[in-house]
Amino acid sequence: EVGVAQFTPPEIQHSKDFRMLRLENHDNFGLAILIFLILFMGRHPYSGVFHGREDMPIEKAIGEYRFAFGKTARYKLMSPPPNSVDMSIVPKEVSDLFEQAFTETGARPEGRPTAENWWAQLNTLEKRLKVCRAESSHAYFAGLVSCPWCSLENESGILLFLSADSISKIDLTKEW
Repeated sequence: EVGVAQFTPPEIQHSKDFRMLRLENHDNFGLAILIFLILFMGRHPYSGVFHGREDMPIEKAIGEYRFAFGKTARYKLMSPPPNSVDMSIVPKEVSDLFEQAFTETGARPEGRPTAENWWAQLNTLEKRLKVCRAESSHAYFAGLVSCPWCSLENESGILLFLSADSISKIDLTKEW
């Protein structure tokens, strides 16, 4: 009898039966959400800008497979939220796993990536990370031309990562 709406898969999002048998595929949805939150700076994969007429709470977006960062986002009237990165920050193999987890494909029995699938691709991604030349606290997929974190910080004006250098630049007396 447990469940958190923002981690509940679309196929059981509107279920009132809290005693239903949850399958491994349902748990794989929650795992994919956690991985997405980690890689995309806390952004939920279904949290985005809805270009329709009404509000689009995350739970409703999940139930309608409105993956804001996915290939069909535009068709589903969604786009990533402002001041966020897009799927290009990860290799195609990782973005394909997210597509599989968050679209209608995932609702099929055993349709979502397993922990083993994620382990293999994230392990590969880790080996393909590159440290930013401008900011040593930034690491990103080496297949990119430039650091997406520098771009996001410059465009948003928000410091995303704190390093010893960035902390030492803060004038505590002035801030106090």
